[in-house]
Amino acid sequence: MSRLAEDSSFCNMPIALWLDGMLDRAVPGQAFTALWARRDGLRTYFPSVDGEPKRAILPARKMPVEEVHPDGEAEQGALVGERVDREARTPFDLGEGPLLRCRPLCLAADAHVFTMTLHHAVSDGRPVPSCSANSSSSAAPSARVSPHR
Repeated sequence: MSRLAEDSSFCNMPIALWLDGMLDRAVPGQAFTALWARRDGLRTYFPSVDGEPKRAILPARKMPVEEVHPDGEAEQGALVGERVDREARTPFDLGEGPLLRCRPLCLAADAHVFTMTLHHAVSDGRPVPSCSANSSSSAAPSARVSPHR
């Protein structure tokens, strides 16, 4: 499929979750790493073997999570929109993987946005609710998670 739409983001599935409440800074990386480790489907990629794509699974390792801290209210609003748009438009390399990206944005001590983008090839509709539940219950039991703002 990537050969038909090389460098395309058409198959990307981006989401942004707003989290209101205090957050232990280590939890997002831990939650996404745990999700990554237990879901082989999320670690799937498709390297080319003799010119044909073959299914392979990346090892369960620590998931890279890049935390961003914007300054000022104007920068925060612009950054959230720009980051979600950039995530949605950045294509995945199906032959290299991973086909999942997670990036938490720290807007304030009690305001966070988690962006997550999956390639449709590794999504079965379950990772997004699983991630939302993990982030909500582990990160801040009293926090409210909402997909829209």
